[in-house]
Amino acid sequence: MKSGISLLCLLFAFLLIQAYARTDRLGEAVHVGRVEAIFDEVSAGIFTARTADTIGRRLSSWAHVRFASPLEDGRAYAVARLPEGLQVQPDDDVAVRFGDSSPDDALGAGLTTITSVIGRGRPLALN
Repeated sequence: MKSGISLLCLLFAFLLIQAYARTDRLGEAVHVGRVEAIFDEVSAGIFTARTADTIGRRLSSWAHVRFASPLEDGRAYAVARLPEGLQVQPDDDVAVRFGDSSPDDALGAGLTTITSVIGRGRPLALN
């Protein structure tokens, strides 16, 4: 009886590992979404909606992005960093790359980031 339970536990662990290995990671692909809002960090940890006043004196900018359908992990929204120099406006269709959430990423290179603007002013079936 003891060996049967041990064998069953070992089989369950094997199946669980195989299932996890086949799950796509979000960071391995680029996902398309629509920018709903842009926020500027005007002071350390203080974010406000983007206005003409905050553009010149911001520390960083972030966008709230909505996806047309839920992603593999079920989320329909994401907050993504805007790279310096990329001109993004609300209602732009953008490509989003999810970062790696590993604990040894102390410099923030693994942040979820908008990589490019795909469409501006034209619908891409993200309605």
